[in-house]
Amino acid sequence: MRALFSIALFTLIASLTNGEEVYGKIDICYIKYVEPGEDFKIECRSDEAVAARIYTPHERVPTEDELMARNKALQSDVETTVTFNEYQDATFEEHDGYYTCVVHHEQGYSTDVCRVVVKDLCEDAECDEVEVCEPDYATGTIQCTCEYGCPFDMAPVCDNRCKLHWNECAMHEQTCVDGLEREIANQGFCPNRVHPEIREIDQDISAELGDKVILSSGLIEDGTPMVTIQWVFYPENGSPTYLSASNEYEFTATEGSVGTYRITLMQCMEEDKAVHNEYRFRFTLPFTTIDPTPPHRPTSSQFLPDDLTSPGYTCSAFPGGVIDD
Repeated sequence: MRALFSIALFTLIASLTNGEEVYGKIDICYIKYVEPGEDFKIECRSDEAVAARIYTPHERVPTEDELMARNKALQSDVETTVTFNEYQDATFEEHDGYYTCVVHHEQGYSTDVCRVVVKDLCEDAECDEVEVCEPDYATGTIQCTCEYGCPFDMAPVCDNRCKLHWNECAMHEQTCVDGLEREIANQGFCPNRVHPEIREIDQDISAELGDKVILSSGLIEDGTPMVTIQWVFYPENGSPTYLSASNEYEFTATEGSVGTYRITLMQCMEEDKAVHNEYRFRFTLPFTTIDPTPPHRPTSSQFLPDDLTSPGYTCSAFPGGVIDD
């Protein structure tokens, strides 16, 4: 049983080393990510080595026979443990590829390779438009963050959400964090807030073809900061259309004007406190002309039966008297 185990172990080692004797372990990077234009170093370590060399992707690695012949020519009393090559201004064309480390020992040689990837890791990053890509070339990974590295200079700005920020960079950084759109309302500190006066509207309106129609948003008196007004038209057939952002909207009644007009009024972009007004526009029904001529009335003879001799018919000649057939 012990003999069978030894044979199996020897077979496993032979399969892992492709049938070649391993003379020493090489410590070299497995894969190395390098940013284009940066300097980098490839280091090769091995204990009890008498010589070592690193071959670049554009250099030919010696064959097994050439390496064995070189190994016999080396002096066994010289030892080296570390060898490295330094490269400057990395480019994909010149430096991307496999680097082969060859280490000579007293009894033979060992080889290993390091894959160098020269690439801008953030080039294909799927970060949001407002996010910042932070590459980690040690691991070949990236991270999408909202760390803008804003300066601490105090240049306050007030955004359209009535929020104060130390500077414009800090405002954009906050947009990245919470995902809320914002823009500068004014430079400096935010003014004291004054609430607007708005009338609520939910109305059906009509007009004749070609009439001029003027709709009011419902804003009676503006506040501080000013109210944001948004008009959206929903036609009976078709997609919604964004209209002007003014207090009134004017149009000439046409077939394309029929639909619903919705107005959203907000201060400081507070959607939960927004006022939503609505007009539903239709055409006025046309007036009908009344004919002054009285309608035709049938004469009494038209109501008489064809055969007055048939029994069962009674004619009333005057009140209180009848004529029987």
